[in-house]
Amino acid sequence: MRNYILLKVLVALSQYPSSELYRLVVDGKRHVLEQGWLGYEQREPGCLKALFTGLGIAIKDLHIQLLTVDYIKELHRTCSENVQNLEKGNRPGQFRSKPAGWLLDPTTTTLDGIIELLNKMDEDEKAKKWQPGHGPILGRPDPSSGNPPRSLIPGSGICSATIKKWRNGRIKVTNEQMAVLILAQVRKKQCCYMAPQYPEDLEIKAIDLVEQYNRNIISSVDEDAKLNTIIELIYGLEGLHPFSDANGRTFEIALLNRLLLQNGFLPAT
Repeated sequence: MRNYILLKVLVALSQYPSSELYRLVVDGKRHVLEQGWLGYEQREPGCLKALFTGLGIAIKDLHIQLLTVDYIKELHRTCSENVQNLEKGNRPGQFRSKPAGWLLDPTTTTLDGIIELLNKMDEDEKAKKWQPGHGPILGRPDPSSGNPPRSLIPGSGICSATIKKWRNGRIKVTNEQMAVLILAQVRKKQCCYMAPQYPEDLEIKAIDLVEQYNRNIISSVDEDAKLNTIIELIYGLEGLHPFSDANGRTFEIALLNRLLLQNGFLPAT
């Protein structure tokens, strides 16, 4: 049944109007703001060719279900090679060696999203997932560290250890209460997310995420379970942010569509 659905999807893609194919690789909110694909290509010349090449690789050999970190690196290489104006130091197909962070967008960041992130940090602390200071951190960006930010203002960081102190402190602060304060900083464009900073962690955590996906996708018995497994992987990889640039296009376009097609779902547009 899955092969029949996949065949129908691939036939439908082959009949997709060529003038509309950009919708598969360009963020929907930019379709109007940037005249479809034109703004994207002007900012990063070569990006569309690289993206479609990467997407082409992603939908090949869909019968190979086992996912590996090396395959993800190859997708990144294809999606970022020969693209201009990417982050300085981006190495196609290689994990980053420097810190990575970005300002949280006040137009898309929600209270529920911040609560979800804090809860995830809380879970990581309880599971001892990260060594102290190695996990993701929220805080105020240091203006002198550049754009995107490379460091936080000392003392402003919120991490899993901070949440533990809130929970066990004399005046207990819930994640929901802290999320309200964080959202206020986001709206002032004074809050950024710093991905895990230590290069030696990136390979280990990426392998953990991929192995967890491989186990869970095999045991998923219905569509909801499969979708949750796919979402957990993409969410985890994006939070890890292992590449200097082109993480979103690698995970949320090329890899996501491969996993959706493999498991009998329509591609994301």
